[in-house]
Amino acid sequence: MRASSRLNRIGFVNSTRRRPLINHLFSLCGLLLCTLVFFTVPVKPQASSSLAEVRGQITDSTGAVIPNATVTLTDVDKGTTKTATTDENGDYLFLALQPSIYDLKVDAPGGNFASKTTRLTLTVGQQANFPVELSAGGVAAEVQITSGEEIVETERTQQSTVITPREILTLPLSRRNYLDLALLTPGVSDSDNINDASDARVAQGRASGLSFGGSNGRGNLVTVDGGPVITATGGVFDTVSQEAVQEFQVLRNSYNAEFGLSSGGIVNTVSKTGSNRISGSVFGLFRDAKFDSRNAFDFNPKGKSNFNRQQYGGSFGAPIQRDKTFFFTAYERFNQNQTTFVNLNNPNNYNVTSSQNQLFNFLQTGPMGAPFAPLATLLRGNLTTTNFPRTINLFTSASGQFPFDANQTYFSARVDHTFNERASGFVRIHANDLLEENQAAGALTAVSRGRALNQFNTGVLLSYTQQFSGNLVNEFKTDFNYYKSRLTPNDPNGPEINIEGFGNFGRDIFLPSVGFARHFDILDNVTYVTGNHTLKFGANLFNIF
Repeated sequence: MRASSRLNRIGFVNSTRRRPLINHLFSLCGLLLCTLVFFTVPVKPQASSSLAEVRGQITDSTGAVIPNATVTLTDVDKGTTKTATTDENGDYLFLALQPSIYDLKVDAPGGNFASKTTRLTLTVGQQANFPVELSAGGVAAEVQITSGEEIVETERTQQSTVITPREILTLPLSRRNYLDLALLTPGVSDSDNINDASDARVAQGRASGLSFGGSNGRGNLVTVDGGPVITATGGVFDTVSQEAVQEFQVLRNSYNAEFGLSSGGIVNTVSKTGSNRISGSVFGLFRDAKFDSRNAFDFNPKGKSNFNRQQYGGSFGAPIQRDKTFFFTAYERFNQNQTTFVNLNNPNNYNVTSSQNQLFNFLQTGPMGAPFAPLATLLRGNLTTTNFPRTINLFTSASGQFPFDANQTYFSARVDHTFNERASGFVRIHANDLLEENQAAGALTAVSRGRALNQFNTGVLLSYTQQFSGNLVNEFKTDFNYYKSRLTPNDPNGPEINIEGFGNFGRDIFLPSVGFARHFDILDNVTYVTGNHTLKFGANLFNIF
């Protein structure tokens, strides 16, 4: 258990009214702090929200506000509805919405105005402002369709990009790791390609793979459905597959305090849910060496080396109870049998170079050759690798074609339930395993320096959202993740031998390694809106054991 404890209050925005409520919230903070100190549970700011919100003002054609209008928001796929009434300023507000496609219908009181329905697409983390103008009575009801890109976010300060379902579905990815799509956003690069002193690269200390503004990829926050999936070294748990991801938001900088203490970027992922429709998908990718050209580094005398890959899976979603309870599951499998090529046996490296040979000839036959001839002969002999059979054998035995197999399985399932118009929740489970052989072998790295990686993780997340009033909502989440990783060196004994520029051999000094971790989180976010001001408070209790 970590020894440090932190509690941060999040985001006050110039609110001077409703003082009794604020005093009650401060009292609640004090009670929570005392509870945390008593139980010595680590606390940090809450993780980023996986929800959206929409607000706006209802006016007539002259710009006059329309109070007491009924605004109904209906999830197109699930059929669930929420209702709000405009205040004296004609403003309406919907908080804690699942990213989805909605129909927003406005009905003014008294029948003096025609009703109007607009279709909106709300994305993860979006704070949409969508005003509606009603026409005079007697005009036919109007229907509009508005995409998420056309909705103005007047309260957003962070630089962020949403990777949409269309991009996730259509853009090709070799290993179907959806986080690779974050590399399409400005200022984000592959941290695995950073080759400098900004990071200590050991096999068991994986990073997230995403560098924001040149960072080493270890200070990022990655969440799935609002639950953090970060390892102790800054890596990312493999939770849901690409087939189970609906969309995700990439926040690069200038994000609000509510997103926590991340020193890098934030990736906020939302998984798919079921709907009123029975739907599913099936995919497959199959490759074989018969249909590939020969690798330029494949010097196998017996012919083309082995290669085949199968990636397949699918998803299924359906209603358990229409407009109320929904189910979604996804499965994905990756099998790959391929060959890694290590070509360290280069005869040109076994003899002295031409410049070395010229130097030795000068020492032996030059004007001062007599006193330096024995030294030249000694140096020539020691720098000629063919005089050392054990070194020659080290390079020749390490060269050739070696199996590089990999297998991975993803499984996830999610059930969503709407208790009533003001309360909803869901539970999601996942399991993932990974086996990769001969990792790191290739180029100047011999197979004896390689290793086998065996990982397994599983977890469950429970979420419950309660709306107490039109401007007060609470979002509660708790999740548990179990993670185990085993790194086994191909050479169990060693020693580690590094011949700079020519080859690396033997067991990595940091291996073997076996690690496991249990992550337990409790997150709670409270949002209260009064007039033009918003108060947000949240905490995250976490324990790693």
